Amino acid sequence: MEVIYGPQNLTMKARTSAALLALLLFAPMTQAVTLLEADSLWLFDGGTVGTNATYTQVIDSSANAHAVSSSNFNNLSWVTVPSTGPYGGTAQSSDGHGLQFTPVVTVSNAGAANADTVSAATLQSINASISGSSTMITRMRWDGAISGLDDNTNQWIVSNGFGGWSEPDLASKGYMFGLTTSGGLYYYTAAANTGIGQTASGASHTFTPTGLTLTVGEWYDIAMVLNDFDDGVKTTGQVTFYVVGSDGQLQTFTSNATTWVSPTSNTTLQLGGESAGTGTSNQRKSFNGAMDYLAMYDTALSQEEVTSIFAAPEPSRGLLLLGGVMLASFRRRRNGAV
Repeated sequence: MEVIYGPQNLTMKARTSAALLALLLFAPMTQAVTLLEADSLWLFDGGTVGTNATYTQVIDSSANAHAVSSSNFNNLSWVTVPSTGPYGGTAQSSDGHGLQFTPVVTVSNAGAANADTVSAATLQSINASISGSSTMITRMRWDGAISGLDDNTNQWIVSNGFGGWSEPDLASKGYMFGLTTSGGLYYYTAAANTGIGQTASGASHTFTPTGLTLTVGEWYDIAMVLNDFDDGVKTTGQVTFYVVGSDGQLQTFTSNATTWVSPTSNTTLQLGGESAGTGTSNQRKSFNGAMDYLAMYDTALSQEEVTSIFAAPEPSRGLLLLGGVMLASFRRRRNGAV
């Protein structure tokens, strides 16, 4: 005899479907954006923990599927990341994988400023940079100064199409995001004053939140949102950092509304430093730490959107899909019941 579904006579499957229906109907619908909607999404879930990473193992999981270059790819390895992030979101790999960036000092000149030779830890992806209003979100751990590096310098985590000045208007291209020598977050763009013939000397725009210092070895959820306000004025943008550490508390830091947000960028997205390879110049500015994931959006996300990604990056989407399938099945059974 087929069961007739009613308020007092629900099977276990029907109860489960009803619970999911209630969840879908009454849960706050705050997640307008998911990780899978990013312009590029590096989940860093390949390889085997404890082994060196290869460029074929690092995959852009976004719909754009940006390729990683086989060159300029070194000093990267697979590590284990926490199963839960600072704001409660799960690790982005079912195996708990992340990517370790370990730049190596090849020649140390003790006491000589800007003289140590470093083999950077970087990877590059062509045509993956973004311009104008944009958002970068990552879960990362900073491991402090590079072992053996004598001259303290900033560490760049993302070089987004950075290209400095270009004629005729000396407009900056792209930006860099990273850490100061003391562990402060750092936004940098080499924005110059517009106008043909003007010099680029000393013209850079930065934002470093005051009162924030990352702790070595601690995992953080971090987002940087660049907003150009679509006003057509290059120097009236704004930078906002969202940061969550081990205490699980969200901190926000916003620049004034005169921060340069570059309307253009070069094509190359570089993760882990400003310059690849080995040398005594920008190779020294290489990130020393690990990342669970890094996502880039070509729009300025709201605080609500950022925190929803921090809290539940993708499992919530899977739950919604599962709920939809079970709910559809439940409806079919109800329509066919006698």
